[in-house]
Amino acid sequence: MSDEINFFDLTALLKVTPETTMEKFGGILNSSYFDGANIAATLSQKGLINFNTSLPGQSIITLTSRGSQLIEEANSKVNSEFDHLDFAVLVQIANGKKTPFDIGSAVNVRSKDLAMHLYKLAQQDYVSYEFRSGSMTVMLTEKGFSQVKTGMPKINIGMNQQNAQSQTQSQDAVPTNNQSAQEQTPTQTSINWQSSKSNTDAVQSSNITKDPNAAPVDNKAIEDKIKNSKRLNKKSVLVGLVVALILIFVLLIAFFVGMGKI
Repeated sequence: MSDEINFFDLTALLKVTPETTMEKFGGILNSSYFDGANIAATLSQKGLINFNTSLPGQSIITLTSRGSQLIEEANSKVNSEFDHLDFAVLVQIANGKKTPFDIGSAVNVRSKDLAMHLYKLAQQDYVSYEFRSGSMTVMLTEKGFSQVKTGMPKINIGMNQQNAQSQTQSQDAVPTNNQSAQEQTPTQTSINWQSSKSNTDAVQSSNITKDPNAAPVDNKAIEDKIKNSKRLNKKSVLVGLVVALILIFVLLIAFFVGMGKI
């Protein structure tokens, strides 16, 4: 629409002072008198300026209430945070888009929104602009060029929210001393109860294995029995050896007797 506010309108409006006249407006915009007259006529058609004519004399340009509100709105957004649309605008300028119309066609946003963002970028030294012969050229500054190469910065608000959430989660995850004591007390009680129970069971089992009515054991008698068994084993071994020697002797005699007969 022809009455939509654009960046050219905003920046031309910023050139208007109480001393600005129709005859000098073209020179202020680095343009001819006729170009200045056309620009002023466009601003007047959009309700942004008025002409105060006094004859004989020059026509003084004054801001309307709508024009003043537009400037106030633009100044109120100068210190807003760098966002995705700002970055998209810088990228389009880096790709060769030089006029507000070409940039607006590339990012496909309303001309007034684009005007606010271009003005903010200019005030934050990301871009600069130049009037010449009734037209405007937008270009990157060194800061803007570096930002395009660096990429989209992280938004501080999002980072602050993430940090707040992480701190809240860490505080919830760490129990207080009272909570730790309350949580550990049942566990320690259970361990102590199990330990005492196991000791009690061990004592009971040891008492069960002992027979209080059993006769006392005679250790000396047991030792005598062991010694006697060892003696019997030795005697049996000796008897076996003697028997074996007798058998060998008998076999030898029989062998020699047989040899003598032959």
